[in-house]
Amino acid sequence: MGNPDPRHDILFTPIQLGPKTAPNRFYQTPHATGLGESAAAGAALRRTKAEGGWGVVNTEAVKISYESDMSGFRVMSWLLDESDASNWRRTCEEVHEHGSLIGIELLITASKSSGFGAREPAGRVSAIQNPGDFNAGYYEMDLDDIARAQQRYVDAALLARDAGFDIINIYGAEGAGLPLEFLSPWYNRRSDGYGGSLRNRARFWLEVLEKVGDAVGSDLSITARFNPCQGNGRTPAVDLDPEGLQFIEMADDLVDFWDIQVGRPGPLAASSSPAARFGVENYASAWVRQVKSLTDKPVVAPGWFTSADAMASVISSGQQDLIGAARPSIADPFLPAKIRSGEFESIRECIGCNVCVSRYDHGGRIVCTQNATLGEEYRRGWHPERFTKSALSEKPVLIVGAGPAGLELASVLARRGHEAVHVVDAAPMVGGHYRWVSKLPGLGAWVRIIDYREQVLQQHKAVEVITDTRLTVPEILDYGAAVVVTATGSQWSSNGLNGWSRQAIPGADAIASSWQFTPEQIMAGDPVDADKVLIYDCDGYYMAPSLAEKLLLEGKHVTVVTPYTELGRWLAHTGERELINRIQAAGAMIVTGTQVARVDGGQVSLVGGGLAAEPTTVRVDAVVWVTQRVSDDILYRGLVAYPALLQSHDVERVLHVGDARAPRMHLADTIFDAHRLGREIDSATPDVAAPYIREHRVLGWKDADYDAILRANPTPIQ
Repeated sequence: MGNPDPRHDILFTPIQLGPKTAPNRFYQTPHATGLGESAAAGAALRRTKAEGGWGVVNTEAVKISYESDMSGFRVMSWLLDESDASNWRRTCEEVHEHGSLIGIELLITASKSSGFGAREPAGRVSAIQNPGDFNAGYYEMDLDDIARAQQRYVDAALLARDAGFDIINIYGAEGAGLPLEFLSPWYNRRSDGYGGSLRNRARFWLEVLEKVGDAVGSDLSITARFNPCQGNGRTPAVDLDPEGLQFIEMADDLVDFWDIQVGRPGPLAASSSPAARFGVENYASAWVRQVKSLTDKPVVAPGWFTSADAMASVISSGQQDLIGAARPSIADPFLPAKIRSGEFESIRECIGCNVCVSRYDHGGRIVCTQNATLGEEYRRGWHPERFTKSALSEKPVLIVGAGPAGLELASVLARRGHEAVHVVDAAPMVGGHYRWVSKLPGLGAWVRIIDYREQVLQQHKAVEVITDTRLTVPEILDYGAAVVVTATGSQWSSNGLNGWSRQAIPGADAIASSWQFTPEQIMAGDPVDADKVLIYDCDGYYMAPSLAEKLLLEGKHVTVVTPYTELGRWLAHTGERELINRIQAAGAMIVTGTQVARVDGGQVSLVGGGLAAEPTTVRVDAVVWVTQRVSDDILYRGLVAYPALLQSHDVERVLHVGDARAPRMHLADTIFDAHRLGREIDSATPDVAAPYIREHRVLGWKDADYDAILRANPTPIQ
């Protein structure tokens, strides 16, 4: 038990939301999971948040019409009939067991529909093609179509009520949803009673709210998720749109509270979930206060809240009435419970990397850098705060490497009751290369990865962390550990090895050359005594553009060359594409679709359109290789090469984990690897992941039998 702070008591006061009462001010805003129709997995994820103290837990956007087909893009859930309601009933029951309210966000996708699954065109407010449309077609909705769509919202609300939901959320944010498209003059080019003036364009949404309220408003709380920055659907910057504010006034009598987002529209609505380099806690304060001034209804809004003090402040000041949080609830489902008990050092703070958004944006399951258990609550049976006793708890464990993987593994083993765990690292401080990654411009919040795990280990006397000590194979053999795990990480290739040419680059050698560098060398403080610097990026993520920004701030002239069609291609999925614009504005020259063929002295040969093209030679003062990372696995290979020596020294198991096993693009996967090994280290084959439940239909099985078998035998059914 920690030390609760009475200043935070306001966060645990109930609040009336129409006919429902939220037990506290923690509101998990609707967010995608990528779990789709995995009903049990979704129920377990949301049950965990309710157990962790979130007073309101929400679904993601749930599709309520067959036309709302996003096959091939994102995996979402449905609410079309009683079969769907039956699956959702389990979620509602499990959330209610912990005293929380459960909300459902209803969506008709309109122009976001792909039609790949349903093979049907989608009804839209206007029959105008959108940029980038690759779908099965669209048509302009007539009055009968409009009436049918509105009835779908009513039917879904009735199903939701019967399933046990407490809150109906009519979705129109993040540039998506049929109500928003009717409201937007960019989408809406109609000339009838549903187009033209703001009142006409708002009519569809207002009528939906009124009809749903008439149907279920006496039993359920009604809200609308709305982004007043995108009332016109095309606002180029983060700012409140006058029409958006007017819509709030128009709809205020039809909702019990407002679920507000703030951020510019777009494929990812990047500014509604700002990445660490662009966001600060309570980033939406000025806009939320303006919305709050227009309504007496409770207002919930996100703000990348991770500090209990900041949360209490925005509630007590009247800025808003509930703490909206998606990413903080993902990083730590038990954040409210830890604040209530005063266990602040145990909170896993969101680092703002947005890997959660990026993975889902690719149709995958949601993941989190800080919370490896996310999405694994059902299929692997993992709980973020509970661990089983290890069968090897009495065996001494040596972990070589104190980067994120080594620290995560040690923290899991400590929670599983291991009595002696030593973590040894050659560096003077723990953290591996993320100690310096967090010093790149705008990435200071990423140090939370290290800080959290250090704090966990400090609570467990069984773990000893030893720094500034480099171990050799003989020293490891003589250490006295029964289990040895190498978590030695990876390093950027010093010879330009890359996947485009499938080999090292002739002339590349950042070890022997004084004018060639790897990212580690630059961040370690090696002087870049150069004016013209060329960065070669085959990675496609944050490293090259982040180094470019650092060097630009130091006054260098920077050129970034990449074989990809755009620099930092993955940044578009994490909401960080603005970084590319920023470094260009600062003077960086970006050359895409081009490879480095060789380097010789200060001359760099570039080829575009394949190595057969005629090379172009440019002269630079320095080159930085950001091509690929290579596992530092020398110790591991040196140990497993001599099984007889391991046996004679009573070393029973040698394992490797994290980037030492395989370099990962996303740290979330590295930490997951370490967490999994910690959970399964006492299995017969811990180097091979244990099977997990595949939630799928088996023809001929009754639901009750199927569910019982899954729970009793959590292994894949072949």
